[in-house]
Amino acid sequence: MKVDSILHLLLAGLCVLAVSESAFAGASGGPPPAVAEQVLYKFCSLGGCTDGSNPSTGLIMDGSGNLYGTTEFGGSHSAGTVFKLAPTMTGWVETVLYSFCALGGNACTDGGLPLSALIMDGAGNLYGTTDAGGTNGGGVAFRIAPNGTETVLYSFCALGGSACTDGTDPLAGLIMDPAGNLYGAAELGGSHSKGAVYKIAPSGSGWTETVLYSFCSQSSCVDGANPAASLLMDVAGNLYGTTVNGGNDFCGPNNTSPCGTVFQLTGLGSTLSVSIIGNPGGRVTSSPSGINCGSTCSASFAIGTPVTLTATPSGWNFGGWSGACTGSGSCAVTMNSNQAVTATFWTNGSVVPYPSPAGAPQVSGVPSPAPATP
Repeated sequence: MKVDSILHLLLAGLCVLAVSESAFAGASGGPPPAVAEQVLYKFCSLGGCTDGSNPSTGLIMDGSGNLYGTTEFGGSHSAGTVFKLAPTMTGWVETVLYSFCALGGNACTDGGLPLSALIMDGAGNLYGTTDAGGTNGGGVAFRIAPNGTETVLYSFCALGGSACTDGTDPLAGLIMDPAGNLYGAAELGGSHSKGAVYKIAPSGSGWTETVLYSFCSQSSCVDGANPAASLLMDVAGNLYGTTVNGGNDFCGPNNTSPCGTVFQLTGLGSTLSVSIIGNPGGRVTSSPSGINCGSTCSASFAIGTPVTLTATPSGWNFGGWSGACTGSGSCAVTMNSNQAVTATFWTNGSVVPYPSPAGAPQVSGVPSPAPATP
């Protein structure tokens, strides 16, 4: 490392300390800390803007501090790029991972004009959408492997002819559940041509798209229309998002334009149900939270969520699990479908259903002598 670089880092550290101290001093009237901006990269630095131009969305960062994003235009075919910015000792270096419209001539069957942010899975694959291109011209959902190979996961407007009942123009980015399913929103198309929320699930060697909800299903689109932003998923698997239009219709300069909505989609997760034999012999709780049985013995979790149940006896003995789990340790369940688990607690003189969990007195419909208390 050069001496001036080391000095720069030391001075930067001193500046951070000074900012921290001034933040405390600010309460006593000290000056606010200075904010410095640094341009990491200027697009269209290469001939023909082959490095991309007009990035229209945000960035994501990997564990090494590399940044990833998309540009709407530029690239080798002027239809947008996926790029990476990597920090080096001398600055940031941009690499175009993929240039869209590399396939299908003007049809851009691999997609074109990406407008959404990316997401990254644990293997380093990037996922996103393009507003145009694809086999049917309605945009695509894509995956970029770490080596730059692109795979079209789904080409929109494959159903319903020009109505595009499967959705079209997926402006919003994707999100992924713990099972690897992707969720997004298409601004147009769907059963009522006002947009749709969709799911793309891995299926064998390919991917299958399912429309979860078509907007404007209610009179005057009071349920919303034209979703254009990414979705959010909670631990129960419920989806949240916004629509640009629909809802109330008294906005705009003349108070006659649609105002948009915030929406929730429920019923997408899997339900975990817990039963207790020997109540009130103990309590069962879950991680992530949701189950606290005694009181709350059923909860919904996003598809693929790993859930761990813990049984805590209260003056009784924990006999073990049955149903989706067995044994007497913690219960680990992956919520790929609805699951049911029973926890059995027993105490001296109690009747335990047959077959009894390990350690409990064996019975066959009648009481049996309880083991002696140590």
